[in-house]
Amino acid sequence: MNFTRLQNEILDEAASGPGQQKIRERQEIMLALKARLEAWAAAADQRTNRLRRRDGLMFSMSQTGARGKDLKLGVEFKGKGIGDLTIHPDGRALLQLRPKTRAALPEPLRTRAAQDLHWSRHRADGDIIRKVLEQVRAAGPEVPQEREIQWELFHRLRDDGTDMAGEGFQPVFLAGYPAEIPTWMNLKGEVATSAGNIDLLARGRRPGHLPPFYVFEVKRPAQRSAGASVLQEAVVQGFKYALALTIEANGLRVESTGGGAFTLDTTDHALELRAAYQWLFGVRGKRPSDPERLKFGVVAVTAKADAEGALGDLEAAWARYDHRWVEHLGVLAYEGHGAERTYQWQYRSWVQPSR
Repeated sequence: MNFTRLQNEILDEAASGPGQQKIRERQEIMLALKARLEAWAAAADQRTNRLRRRDGLMFSMSQTGARGKDLKLGVEFKGKGIGDLTIHPDGRALLQLRPKTRAALPEPLRTRAAQDLHWSRHRADGDIIRKVLEQVRAAGPEVPQEREIQWELFHRLRDDGTDMAGEGFQPVFLAGYPAEIPTWMNLKGEVATSAGNIDLLARGRRPGHLPPFYVFEVKRPAQRSAGASVLQEAVVQGFKYALALTIEANGLRVESTGGGAFTLDTTDHALELRAAYQWLFGVRGKRPSDPERLKFGVVAVTAKADAEGALGDLEAAWARYDHRWVEHLGVLAYEGHGAERTYQWQYRSWVQPSR
């Protein structure tokens, strides 16, 4: 594993014409998302808590779904895409169920769910959405294991972040719900039509400064004897996403390809951009100063058996990296299932002695 080579590959993608275009598109989308969510939050009589926040709901935002005058978020429930949430410029949020989801509903619920449904501030539509979720839950199938662990981590970190992981992590939510955060680069480290989605983004602690953010990449237990490759896959994927988000959220200028440097833009637009990402990621009351940037690290989440035996090579590879743009790396391992699942740190670069 060579983190410097990975970094240079991402720099090449970011410096290319398609890469620069995708980065600009993502930045415009995130600025629009902030404006829509601010309008939504400012609306009177907010009643988002009519929908329970622990029952498997998750937002996912794609590049294609966020273009145009109205901004769309994909809505997942129990690991299944069930519809799209359109947030209008005035803050109204309307849910459109997918035809497949609606077709599986019994009458008269199917007919009642045919129209756009107010996501909040509407009692009758809230009751319809609740009944739709009950039907989807009853229909199964079982939740994919990676999704189950994602949801569990979202809520454990939110409710017990200091104790469970020992770092005071707090997950990034959108409008109060778990959300996968998209980037301009896909999981292969390439510029693509569809965005790559970060499983979970969390804030750390850094008193007196902007908190660091951590890209959590979650993997289910390996099949057969592929444990070492699962850990490496989680680390590499998380590293690529963390670096891609570092470039995007900070408005970094990539000066050349072939491993060239990238520098922090200090224009007013770049400061506005960093402030928008900071707001979306849950940091309030602090505007980035000219030299300050949003910093990102990586946490690979795997089964304990998949982490054991692979940590030595990982530590050695991380020690060879200069940590200029991705500063921290951790491995969080789990054992057990469901309510009995436990988590334990296997590696945290930020608590290792200086080398």
